[in-house]
Amino acid sequence: AGQWDVEALLQAATDRRAGGDVLNAMRWMGAAVSKSDASDQWLEYARLSEAIKTSKGAEARKYLTRALSASINAYLRAKSKAERAGALGEMAILLERSRRGRDMIPALRLAQDIQPRVDAASLLEQAIAKYGFRITVHRVDNESASPRICAEFSEPLVKVGVDYSMFLKLPDQSMAVQAEGNQICLDGAEHGKRYHVTFRQGLPAASGEKLHKNVNLALYVRDRSPSARFPGR
Repeated sequence: AGQWDVEALLQAATDRRAGGDVLNAMRWMGAAVSKSDASDQWLEYARLSEAIKTSKGAEARKYLTRALSASINAYLRAKSKAERAGALGEMAILLERSRRGRDMIPALRLAQDIQPRVDAASLLEQAIAKYGFRITVHRVDNESASPRICAEFSEPLVKVGVDYSMFLKLPDQSMAVQAEGNQICLDGAEHGKRYHVTFRQGLPAASGEKLHKNVNLALYVRDRSPSARFPGR
């Protein structure tokens, strides 16, 4: 940091940023934070490091790694709920940019536990939709004599000890629920009928993750395709 005090260093960083010189703004902010170790300055250092534009892949990764570390420092040094929540929000964004989208979910959940915010809630919803435990595809097997409805999840389900029927709202209670691997299937559907199935919030994965909110599926079981078979000559 040299002979300058923190206020002078912060002013230099502000002036460079205002002039569009993000790289040197980051350097002056780094000098300031080396003296102050303040949470808000660590957070600004993270944002400036992230904002640096470079065509060199190695440099881009270096600045992104530095930004993520700085956001962690900002969180660890935060003295208020607002500071902690803000640092976690920035950390989540940087985790996604670092191709660690799944890791941004617990960061955002912690931020919401500390201080609920509309923007963080929206970001959490988006993160769960992209990276969290969720239904990725559903299908209806209508070609068999006994059609079934299946939903595939993004992660494996619990192998034993969980009654998944407790987490489903079924249109017909006589339908059988079969959970295996990363899918849940319903037996007992009939051709030519419509079904509404709800997978309830809290449905667990083997990893400990849970379905974030209710998922409602409207399905139609088509008739089987026409066919003729001759088992003999």
